[in-house]
Amino acid sequence: MELVRTRRSQVRPNPWPEILHCQLSRNSRLVWVFPEAAVPGPTIWAGLRGWVKAFRAVGLEPGDRLVVGGPPGLGWVGPVLAGLWLEATLCLVPQGENVEAVGAELDARLSLGPGGRPDWDRDGQPTFRAAPRLAQLAPSPKARFILRTSGTGGQRKWIALSDANVLAVLRSHLPVLGLNARHRMLSTLPWSHAFGLVLEFLAALCVGASLVRCAEPRDADEHVRLFHYRKLDWWNAVPAMMRRFADKNHENLARLRGGIVGGAAIDPATSTMLAGSALRIGYGQTEASPGLLLGDAGEFVPGLIGRPVGCQVRISSNDELEFSGPNACLGHWSEGIVLAPPDRWVQTGDTARKEGNRYFFLGRKDDQVRLENGRTFSALAAERTLLRLCPDLSEVMIWSPDGVELALAFTGPASPDAKMLAEALGTLTTRLHTVQQINPERWRYTSKGDIDRTAMRRTIVPGDGDRLRFSFP
Repeated sequence: MELVRTRRSQVRPNPWPEILHCQLSRNSRLVWVFPEAAVPGPTIWAGLRGWVKAFRAVGLEPGDRLVVGGPPGLGWVGPVLAGLWLEATLCLVPQGENVEAVGAELDARLSLGPGGRPDWDRDGQPTFRAAPRLAQLAPSPKARFILRTSGTGGQRKWIALSDANVLAVLRSHLPVLGLNARHRMLSTLPWSHAFGLVLEFLAALCVGASLVRCAEPRDADEHVRLFHYRKLDWWNAVPAMMRRFADKNHENLARLRGGIVGGAAIDPATSTMLAGSALRIGYGQTEASPGLLLGDAGEFVPGLIGRPVGCQVRISSNDELEFSGPNACLGHWSEGIVLAPPDRWVQTGDTARKEGNRYFFLGRKDDQVRLENGRTFSALAAERTLLRLCPDLSEVMIWSPDGVELALAFTGPASPDAKMLAEALGTLTTRLHTVQQINPERWRYTSKGDIDRTAMRRTIVPGDGDRLRFSFP
């Protein structure tokens, strides 16, 4: 799919004005519905022009860092699109965070959002209560976005993405996904995160698809209501969100004509639920802008993360998934943009295995269980085996509290038997010291719906609960 028309085979230095003009200025078929209003493309275009004028009036230059926070709504869209037009470096902040504090951290010229400095004149156009701050560090014109990672692999960090990074993912993914102007997309992902920004917000913009922003992104009842009321047919979501939606009425899945399920591993129950639907599994991370792998529509198998799209993927000698390609991020922020070699292989921090041309997720490299003899094993793979062998289990977690012995916690009406544990753990069953049944209320989860292993290790003490003993052969 060609996102930007070219002249004399030369790509314009800034591709966004042409995309924005093409999709918004006269496209009344594109309608984005926010909690506060339903807005057609030409109205979004008029708001964008007002923000461009306001930014120019205060001297915003290409590469100036612009922090935008607050809820993803009409007030968020205007400055972000104007920032693209003016080649600013957009630093997008998760909802609820102090934009001025982030602005100081990233040495931004302007910080917009709760606690920021925008105001409005009598014509509804943006003005500013104070002049932009004087940045101490050089502008960052090569970076179009600075986004913070979710912290799944450890300490959160700010990642810099270029126009080339983001457009490479859109060009490679959109033809596979089949998203086009006829689709109506439910929007629930945070636009401050790469998944929601690139494969939801910018994807809808680039193809002219209508979009409906949910006021309560975690409310399954609201999702169902919007699907029926707005006649929606496209949705990108994390597995936990999709499970809650399908649980309301499994027939809801039949209404979807496409979408990506990503951000967390797919368990056996979710795989069964989504198999044969129009959805597909997706895998990526902020450092990949964020697209790496996609499955086929309706192809859901436990652990599957898809096939490479638009990049090269390999598995290292220690089973770590690595990638290389135009989607590899520009660099990261550390008192300025630290550039990375564009042709490098990037380590994802995830372990995986390859079957044919498909890749399967084994777990986080840092979450693998390490024993005192230097041996490591994937707790996630063993947990998936137990979930498959014992369908009555709803949750299960394996870890080592001391590097010597293993502990297992589970929730469900039935417990795994010795044969199941032996199949899941193999020779490591001799190290299994405690198997305990945990009250469902004690489980802790990440925002993606995964088990929060760090929190669980802090709150569950091996032996503190209903302890079960097994005799292994």
